Amino acid sequence: MISKLSIVVIYSIVAASCVIIAVLAPKTDEEVVQVSFDDCLKWANNGKDPAPDHILTVGMLISYFGDRSDNDLGIVEDCFAADPTTSIDKKKYGEILKSFCQRQYPNLTLERCAEKKKSAAISTSLEELKSSYIRDIVCDAFETQK
Repeated sequence: MISKLSIVVIYSIVAASCVIIAVLAPKTDEEVVQVSFDDCLKWANNGKDPAPDHILTVGMLISYFGDRSDNDLGIVEDCFAADPTTSIDKKKYGEILKSFCQRQYPNLTLERCAEKKKSAAISTSLEELKSSYIRDIVCDAFETQK
């Protein structure tokens, strides 16, 4: 009986240590890109799982990545200058994410940078960005008429 109990205890310790190691193990770049791409698509679809034909636009990508600063736009433009395509698939997204992270956050890992971008995107929904963008356009048009 004691030997069975010992085996169960040892098995539980080994299983728990395997789980901890699996959780703490860093993700590969491919895994990071896939998770980040899925998060970006979901964010761009207002929190819902996107349909297979859901399109990720450059504007949505820039909004997901940051504050639409000239530097952010420059990084994305550089990625499209090297490969002028209009669609953003997982491969293109990965190239842009890696370039963005290397230039904006050179001291962070790709995984940490992707988490930072996700956290920033979660704080503002796409609908909120659209309404503030429209409000800015209307205010600018009103100001120019004065």
